[in-house]
Parts: sequence; structure tokens; C-alpha cells
Amino acid sequence: MWIHVRWILLSLALIVASNSAEAATTRNIQCIRQAQQICRVRAASVPPMYQHQVFTQCLAQARIPCATAAAHPNHRHTADPRIVHMVQRIMATMCPTGNCGQVLVVSNPNEKQLASARTNGRGQTILSYSPRDMNYIASRWGINAVIGTIAHEIGHHFDFNSSPWAARMRTVRHRELRADWFAGCALAKLGIESGSLAKAVQVIGEYPTHGYPDGYSRSNQVQRGYTQCGGHVWPNHIGRRL
Repeated sequence: MWIHVRWILLSLALIVASNSAEAATTRNIQCIRQAQQICRVRAASVPPMYQHQVFTQCLAQARIPCATAAAHPNHRHTADPRIVHMVQRIMATMCPTGNCGQVLVVSNPNEKQLASARTNGRGQTILSYSPRDMNYIASRWGINAVIGTIAHEIGHHFDFNSSPWAARMRTVRHRELRADWFAGCALAKLGIESGSLAKAVQVIGEYPTHGYPDGYSRSNQVQRGYTQCGGHVWPNHIGRRL
């Protein structure tokens, strides 16, 4: 009787393991399809003679992050297409050549911060965000505030990996301030007007994080990046409100 029960339990375990492996494979395929969409945008931004090369390299860089995301089904979920589109816009704007590595996006309900970026230093980054917090930011301050938050995390990607912006960003000592500078620059390059930028900066004061620089220093770096990259009419009241 006991042997029979053990065989039943073993059979069930094998079935669960098989189903888990199939689910991971399905998630990986979905991630690769999402990466293909991002890579097509990248490829479309370069001259036709280089598009196939850029697309192939971009997709190759996506395979490891996709496998990583697929292996953690308990806390990683398919990203909101709006967030994915933001990443596409920022990457295409800040790296029109398409050779600045790969950022893949995952929705993580257990994310302890608004968002985080985990990179391996070889051009591959997984951007994890809290869907609840992003929805709150969008409802309170608008979609451009969300773009600013996402741009900050992409700033870490450009900082840690070889990119045209890395040398310029590293004139700032603290890595969080470098990402803030990049976020301001990205918002300017995206053509976001300073009124919406003010709302993006207010998120910094609403979500202070232990170990980060103070809100005033961070808002100054966002302002600096914004103005140095062509933004205009910075509202004078922003720094005092943080």
C-alpha cells in the first residue's frame, strides 16, 4: 500500500514538473515575442542596410533576460503594453543607432520600489516595476510622470553598460543622481513640456527611498539633465516643494 502511494505521489510530482517546464517555455516564448517587437522598433531607426544586423543582435541579447524572467513565474508577470511602449520610445530616442543593449520589462506586484533595473553589465537589463504604484502615479500626476520614472531606470541601464551617454552621466558622482540626470534629459528629448516635467519631479518627493540622495539634490539633477538636453521653462517652484 505504501509503495503504491509513493508511486502515485511520484507520478504527480513528475506531472507538476512537466507542467511547470511547459509553462516556463510558454512564458519564454511570450517574452521573446515581446522582444521581437522592441527589436523591430530598434531596427527601423537605423539605415536599411543595417536593420537586419541590429534586429539580430537585439534579439540575441534578449534571450538570457527572457529565460530569467520565465524562470520566476511567482512574482513576474507580463508587462503592461503602455510601459513597454514607453521603454521603446525612450530607447529609440536616446539610442537611435539601436546598439545600446536590451531592456526587457516585467510587471512585479512584489516590487519593493516603484521600479528597479537589474543589469549584467553586458548590455542586458531587466526592468521590474510595481503595477499598483505605476497606476497610482498615472492617476495622480499623469502619464508623463510614469515616463519620468521609467526613464530613471533606463538611465541605470545606460550608466552600467557601454553607451553614448555613459561618459557624460559619470560626471555626476552618485549613481541615482546620474539616473535622475538621464531621466531629465530623456524627457527633454521626448519633447515633454516643463509643466508635465514638474509632475514627474514631484514623484521623487512622494516616494523617498532610504539610501538615496535628498529630494532637492535629485530634482536639481532632473532639471540639469532637462535643460542640458534642450528643455526650456523650468518652473521655479519645483525645488521648494520637495
